[in-house]
Amino acid sequence: MNATKNHIVIIYQSELEYLSRYTLDYPNIETGGHLFGFWKDDGTPVVTFVLGPGDKSEHSFFAFRPDVDYLERMTNTLINIHGLKHLGEWHSHHTLGLCHPSQGDADNVLCYVNESRFRQFLLCIATCSNNESSVSPYLFLKSEREYIEAKWSVVKEASPLRSKIEQSETVLLPKTQTPNYKVISEDYDGDLAMPERIIKTETYWFSDKHNHTVLKQIIDEIIRLGAESCRPLMNDYGHVCLDITNSTQTIKVLFPDGFPQIKPIVNCTSSKDISKCEWNYDGDIYNSFIKYYKQI
Repeated sequence: MNATKNHIVIIYQSELEYLSRYTLDYPNIETGGHLFGFWKDDGTPVVTFVLGPGDKSEHSFFAFRPDVDYLERMTNTLINIHGLKHLGEWHSHHTLGLCHPSQGDADNVLCYVNESRFRQFLLCIATCSNNESSVSPYLFLKSEREYIEAKWSVVKEASPLRSKIEQSETVLLPKTQTPNYKVISEDYDGDLAMPERIIKTETYWFSDKHNHTVLKQIIDEIIRLGAESCRPLMNDYGHVCLDITNSTQTIKVLFPDGFPQIKPIVNCTSSKDISKCEWNYDGDIYNSFIKYYKQI
């Protein structure tokens, strides 16, 4: 692990409080969620919205599995409607006393960062003891072989997007009403201009809300065909990606500009020559993609 005073993670106080409340909801088992906001020009992450677990999430002493339906719905909304970036994830080690990423955590995130188009990833680890929580931020950079221990820089106010999002979306909130946390932090006193909302071009297939349902159907069919997981993501350029894992290989699918007239970009860990797979768009994105996917 690398530690440096030069790496900070900016977070609104409201979102730090939500991290505390979500953690205290599950004092003896793992929980978690996702982090949204934006990257400053210098690469500093700014957390403007903390997403907690959904109703169908699974919690145990050593593991946490998110509610995939809730995560997909909220991720699509936060990115495509509110213009936020997916910065990373958070999960708790509850009373285990492990305030830093486990070796498994570190290996998984480093592998993901090195194999993806993303340059960095934020992982926050929460713990709790005697009804008090603690949350620590860690940065994983493509250029680094180890994670970096960062420091909180707290904006002493509520996130400007929190109330707006909760008024327009069905957000599942923590049951714990009062936050109680202890963190190493400094006050943020710089200028913090929110970026302009991401504007998708009308030509990109995912700008059509009907295709949100199409993507969900594609993911469901990939799982039905035997994939262990199929994770939807959006890269820094606003392109939709799928991270697919099955028993024999890992497949990464990028839907580029010009899709579906232009075929998806596919990388996989098997030795199969993807260039021989034929893409034939027949006017139906779902059927065309599934026929293509079955060739991989």
